[in-house]
Formats: sequence, structure tokens, C-alpha cells
Amino acid sequence: MKSKKLMILATCAVFIACVFVTNHISKNGISSTLESLNPTSRISASWAKTYEDVSSLTSDSDFIGLVEIVEIVAVIEEGVAESPIYLTVYSAKVLNSILTEDERIDIVMTGKHDEQGMLELRDDPLMSIGDTWFIFARKNASGPFTILGGPTGRFIYNKDTDTVTSLNRIVIPESQLEDELNVSLFEVQLSEIISEIRQLSGGEK
Repeated sequence: MKSKKLMILATCAVFIACVFVTNHISKNGISSTLESLNPTSRISASWAKTYEDVSSLTSDSDFIGLVEIVEIVAVIEEGVAESPIYLTVYSAKVLNSILTEDERIDIVMTGKHDEQGMLELRDDPLMSIGDTWFIFARKNASGPFTILGGPTGRFIYNKDTDTVTSLNRIVIPESQLEDELNVSLFEVQLSEIISEIRQLSGGEK
């Protein structure tokens, strides 16, 4: 039962029977680059809930903060043999937690990366060891956190400028951004986001 709940919360998506093979897209930079010789299979999906602004993300989060991905804890296979769903659990070091005192958290995502290649959601690419992200996440009953709304709750962090940019702006075509009912920030100072979150939460969760 726990694994079933984990699968549902981690995906938050209805899969479409359409898999495309392409090269890996860089996940921790503004520009897309071809960085892997292994093929990547991307699965299209639609998210069950959208978040229009930082306020809606904050009110739905159990964890908000800056994290560094340090290791892969587990890869879980769910579903049936003919059509499995893979989940990857990451361990993340907490660099700056806004609402809690967590020093380390586990984050679960849909997909896997092994010697045969990568399987991931088209608009929610897997994370890599060493990545730094600013995330809004909710804790699953079974333990790990799930980032809210896939790419909506994940922000690229630029340590040189101390700014964050919505992953939405990278994985969603520019022509569709205005039609998406999701928060979309570009190079906003991290201090501004933190200040807004603390005001919204009254200083504590």
C-alpha cells in the first residue's frame, strides 16, 4: 500500500502512450546542451495540479529550500511487467531550509538512469549528482518528498548571481509559456523569494 501511494504522489501525472528517444538535456543550466552519449526516453505527461504563483506553492509545501543532490538512494519499479513505472529516490543535502530545520531530505522522482540510458518525464527531467535546486516539496506518507507540480516546484539556482529561474522556462517551449497556468520566474534574486515566502507563511510553517 505504501509503495502504491508513493507511485501516485511521485508521478502526479497521467501518462500518454508516447515515448521519444533523444539526447540528454542539461538540467542545471539555462542553455540546453548535449552531454550524454546514452539515449534518453522521454514520456509525455499532464500534471494533476498547477501552481500559478509562489503563494500557491508555499501553501501546499512541507519543505521549501535550497538543496544539493548528493546521491541516489534507490530505484524502484512499480506497475506491471509489461508497462513498468520507475521511481528514483535521491538524497539531498539541505543548504538553506526556509520553513524547517531539515539537514538532509530524500526526494522521489519518476524515471531512472542506468547503463542502458535514461527514462524521464519530458517536462520534468531527472536530477544529477551535484545539482543545486531551490524546491517546493510535499512529504509522502512513505517518507521521501515529492517536488510540487514537477517542473513548477523546481527552480534552477545560479550561485554566481544568487538567482533562481523556473525550470518551466527551460522545459516548456517559449511559445507556450503564456498559456501555462504555472509560476514562471526568470533570474529572480533568491533573497526576494525567501522574503516573500516568509511573509506568506508568517515566518513559520
